[in-house]
Amino acid sequence: MRLRALAYTAGIMAIVVVALTPGAEGHGFAGARWTSARAESTMSVATWPDHRIVIGQTCVGTDPVDRGTTEISAHFACRLNIYLRPASVPAGRWDTMAAAFRRHDIATVSALLGIPAGASAATANAAAEKWGLRNVHAVAVGVAVRSSSAWAPTRSAISVGSFDLALQIRRQLLVGIPAVEAYYADHGTYAGLSVGKLRKIDTNVSTSLRIVVATRTNYCVQLGAPTTWFVHGPGGAPTLGHC
Repeated sequence: MRLRALAYTAGIMAIVVVALTPGAEGHGFAGARWTSARAESTMSVATWPDHRIVIGQTCVGTDPVDRGTTEISAHFACRLNIYLRPASVPAGRWDTMAAAFRRHDIATVSALLGIPAGASAATANAAAEKWGLRNVHAVAVGVAVRSSSAWAPTRSAISVGSFDLALQIRRQLLVGIPAVEAYYADHGTYAGLSVGKLRKIDTNVSTSLRIVVATRTNYCVQLGAPTTWFVHGPGGAPTLGHC
């Protein structure tokens, strides 16, 4: 493991997070919403009951509201890449290591690992192996936003195994929205929408897109199974679930 790999994200925001307890569940509070970037920043600096070290995070809002160029959500599904403490590493030293990771304090990480300046990659890898820092685990966690600075853990609405597919479906759904709006611009109504007509506008529109609602003033389209996203428009954002 090269040392630069430890500096996994720069510019993390300093924010306040609530302490987590095993099995705790939470619900978003009305009006409290974050961006995905804020959720990811929070995951990177949070402390956890299992003392995990988070080295990478991807969060997606499951109930977003579109605010122009920004989506904000009250609930997120997050996939975390983490290190877990091996039994051979004392808990106190592991917590010191975890705190150094959260601060992006590479000097302290190197000192704890016992890696001298100018050490070879082989030396760094051997030291990391002793600490369990070469065994990355992927987990999913749900985030319920409680306020501008607090959150609670929930069960993730997207499993670890289906996370990549869920994000791909979401992107494919978004590809179809400009075509829907182009159809409205041409016809003055959403009525009469069909996948065939949308693909005449943009051949990148998925053939699996379902048009559930199409009236003069609004529409709802959805895509995906078993993970399904929908957009209710105009002005909607991809939401986990069905129209």
